[in-house]
Formats: sequence, structure tokens, C-alpha cells
Amino acid sequence: MLRLHNIKPNKKAVKKRKRVGRGNASGHGTYSGRGIKGQRSRSGGKSGLKRLGMKMILRNIPKKRGFKSDKPKNQVVNLVDLNKHFKDGDVINPKSLLKAGLIDTIKLPVKVLGKGELTVKSLKFESLKVSESVKEQIGKFPSKADQPMIKKGKIDINLELYQKAEQFVTESFIKANKDQQIEHFKRTVYWIKQLKYDADEALLISAVAHDIERAFRKRDVIQIMQKGGFGFIDKSFLRLHEERGAEIIGNFLKEQNAGHKIIDKVKMLVSRHEEGGNDEQNLLKDADSISFFENNIQDFLTRTEAGIKKNQIREKFDWMFNRITSKKAKQLAGAWYKKAIKDLELR
Repeated sequence: MLRLHNIKPNKKAVKKRKRVGRGNASGHGTYSGRGIKGQRSRSGGKSGLKRLGMKMILRNIPKKRGFKSDKPKNQVVNLVDLNKHFKDGDVINPKSLLKAGLIDTIKLPVKVLGKGELTVKSLKFESLKVSESVKEQIGKFPSKADQPMIKKGKIDINLELYQKAEQFVTESFIKANKDQQIEHFKRTVYWIKQLKYDADEALLISAVAHDIERAFRKRDVIQIMQKGGFGFIDKSFLRLHEERGAEIIGNFLKEQNAGHKIIDKVKMLVSRHEEGGNDEQNLLKDADSISFFENNIQDFLTRTEAGIKKNQIREKFDWMFNRITSKKAKQLAGAWYKKAIKDLELR
């Protein structure tokens, strides 16, 4: 008769768990069925690569056989779409575009392209990228209330050694798959000229090549970043970044048979471009900060998607602004800095 005390599961309904590491007689001793070495022999190895440090190393390895970029793609909006959904004087930003149904999310960057002709007037653009053809139609971008955007003018510099240095920097970053950073270096040169119209060739070369170390980044620099929890203002990282950059651009100038005076000056400027020191080192530091807030904010905001903490990014923004020495540079960067903090808080 069936009673509670004699209820048993059906045959083969319950399977004994696999006991490993209990001697070779069981067939699952020594290596416990995992084999010798390799990722899948490690704890958690079967569930995939999780360490952020290893991901960063893999991302920096040259992609020789094709790869899928992990950088967010722009959501595209055309001028024709703005004519249909907005009126004169409206504010155009990711939130208003989302409300109008022109984009799917505010977490990805948005770029306005010049398909069609803009018929609505006095639109105020905020937190958007725009093409050159769009800038021609909308005039100043964004509105005066948003930030003091100075129209991006190009500076023709007919200095032979500078031209060679700029070409070297451009080719180095393209080869390192970091060509999106080139605009920041060229704009640093632009802001040097705005802050000091008679800047000499050494200062201009230092401006375009101040971050050349990034194109030749070695593993020891990445390890220092990892130890600092990927902090962007770790002192040991910054010093190594400056010194390596000075050495790289110095060696390049030697290959071009540049004079020792200009080589020494360029190395002196690049070796202190993050912290500053004398007047010209401070000038380079200030121009670097202005160009950073003008060009690099969106890149840092999207890093929150990759697991970088908000407080680390906020710390970087604060440091880049507070290190500015001159009043003029601080005024130029001020509105961009405030907007960057506001956009970060909305993430």
C-alpha cells in the first residue's frame, strides 16, 4: 500500500550528480574533466570573456580581417523631416526628435544631414551633430543660448616642418584605427592660433602632436590605466603619456633633420601638455581643453554604455575645465563644459 514513508521516484528519474576530483578511479580525477589549461578550464571560462581589461586589450589589437565596430552609429535626421515636424523658433534636440518620432532613442548620437531645403526659421539646435551643408543653411550652430560656438574656420599654415608633422600624426592615427581623434588635434592648433596669433612653428607642432602617444600605445600604459580603475586623470598614467609622446614626436623630427632647438622645444611642450608649467605649456594645455570640450564630449558620454562609471567621466570633465589657466580660454570652454555636465546627468 502506498504511504508517505514508502514513496519513491521512478527508476532513472533522479540522476546522481557528477562528482569530480575524487580520485582517478572514478574517471574524473586530476583535471576534473576540464583538461589542461585554456580559458574553458578556468572558473567561469565557459560563459565567455567578462574582464573589462581584456576587452580593452582586444579592442586595441589591429583588426586585420574585418570586424564589427562597437562604436554607436549616428541616428540620421534630414532637413526635410524637420520641415514637417517643427515650427519657427522650435528647439531641436534628441528629446524633441524622439517625441516627433524621428529617432528611436536618446541614448545614441544624432546627426542632421542636408537632404532637402530648410524652410522653418530660427531653429535652436542642441546636443546634435550636423553636416557641413546643414551648417550653411542654419547659420550659427547651435543657438547663442546653448553655447558660444565659434564658426569652424580653417587656418592655412604654410610651414614645411609643421605640414610633415601633421601628416605624420594623421597617418599614425589612421593606421591605429583611431582616425576619429584627428579632428581634436587639428582644432587644438586652431585654438592655439586664437589664443596666440603669432604662435611659432614649435608650438603648432606640439599642438597637433600632443597626444601622439595614443597612436602608439603600449601594453604597460594600458596596465597602469587598469590598476587605476580606468581613471582618466591618474598621475602615473599622465606622466607616461606625456613623456612617451614627447619622445615619439622628437624622434620623428630628428628623422626630418629638424634643428635641435625646435626639437627640444617641442619635446618640452608635449612633456607637460597635461599639467602645464611655463606660459607656453599652459597655452598648449588650455587649447587642448577647449578642443576637448568642442570635439570629444559625445565620445565620453557614450562610454557610459561601455561600463565606465559616470563619476569617472564627471571627474574627467571637471579636471579638464579646472586646469585651464587663462580667463579667455575659460570663457571659450565654459558653456561647453556646463552643457557636458548637463548631458552627463541626463544619461
